[in-house]
Amino acid sequence: MNYHIISGKLSSDTNSISITNRSFRYADGLFESMFFTNNKIAFSARHLQRLYLGMETLRIEPHPLLCIEKIEEGCRLLMAKNQISSSARVRLQVYRNAEGFYLPSSNKSEFLLEVFPLDRVKYKHNAAGLKIGIARSISKEASPLSQLKTTAKQEMIIAALEAQDKRWDDALICNSKGNIVESTNANLFIIKNNQLISPPLSDGPLNGIMRQNIIKIAPRLGLSFKAISLSPQDLLNADEIFLSNAIVGIKWVSQLQSKSFSSKISSTILTECNKLL
Repeated sequence: MNYHIISGKLSSDTNSISITNRSFRYADGLFESMFFTNNKIAFSARHLQRLYLGMETLRIEPHPLLCIEKIEEGCRLLMAKNQISSSARVRLQVYRNAEGFYLPSSNKSEFLLEVFPLDRVKYKHNAAGLKIGIARSISKEASPLSQLKTTAKQEMIIAALEAQDKRWDDALICNSKGNIVESTNANLFIIKNNQLISPPLSDGPLNGIMRQNIIKIAPRLGLSFKAISLSPQDLLNADEIFLSNAIVGIKWVSQLQSKSFSSKISSTILTECNKLL
């Protein structure tokens, strides 16, 4: 039996979300994926800050129980009830709790808290690396919504299906200008001549929590950082490529098209990321 929490109430009812839920009908919601380890949510303040900024943009009123202390308390309860011993992937979804069609009758919110077991308490180096490609079936554009973790993720779904069809581990997504934005579930970084480079937020990527951490880590490793647009050729000319998010930390890319890449610097960055947990 799997337990979850809806707005502070523990439940195991798989029918506890109504078919009239606006997140189901209109993707009228947001979410955060977080890493629970060492008895807390890693980088919890920044996750909640991003969530609150998203709610402000969508004009969703925060639920009174939506605070770090209550969320972490809920995670501990769910881990105990679901017999998860040490670490977990946390999914916190907020949705507008209202009737109406496109125009909601209210801006009040509810939230769903779930935990899923992980087999590690820190970030691990992916020894084999990732084989990735560039999706051609979909693009992602910069907009006021591109910085929000909304529940509307059709671009990521279509690109992930393309990756599956082509037997890649992940797919990179471009914008209409042909610049690489991000992967289906992570921010993109390359290393070239001891310089760390990532697409600028103006190109459309999410301002990921781990992206923020890596940018801060770079100077202490002797790496300068630039946020500049990246073409597919820029990636092929790179010394290293890696992807990042708050759950996995860093996943280095071993192959893009016919070119192979090393993980010398990215593995060092991963070690620094683990020091932040």
